[in-house]
Amino acid sequence: MESRFDSYAHPPGPQDLDLPSVWPAIEAEARRQLGAFYPVMDREAEARTVKVIEGGIYTMLKRGAARHYEGRILFWNPVEGLFQEYDEEYNQLMLGFMRDFKSRYQAAMQTKAPLN
Repeated sequence: MESRFDSYAHPPGPQDLDLPSVWPAIEAEARRQLGAFYPVMDREAEARTVKVIEGGIYTMLKRGAARHYEGRILFWNPVEGLFQEYDEEYNQLMLGFMRDFKSRYQAAMQTKAPLN
């Protein structure tokens, strides 16, 4: 199984966060991602999607997979071993990472499954 993720860098530990001061950057990043990666939708769907994105960003910050830096949110690139903006290239990298993880998980489950 060919993978870009056979050896990947782990992010440093999470930074200390003051949520009220970081939240405007989380909101701005969620809105930016909504505009860049999601189709136009009605206001209710947009509000739900923004909340989901905000929650994901917050979780990534708490785990160390994202950083608040100079008013922006940067995300951990496990291949390059650095924090970067969430752009099209990073989006494709993360989609590939999730596909790779899913295929490895499924392969492992198949080898563990009892033979019938």
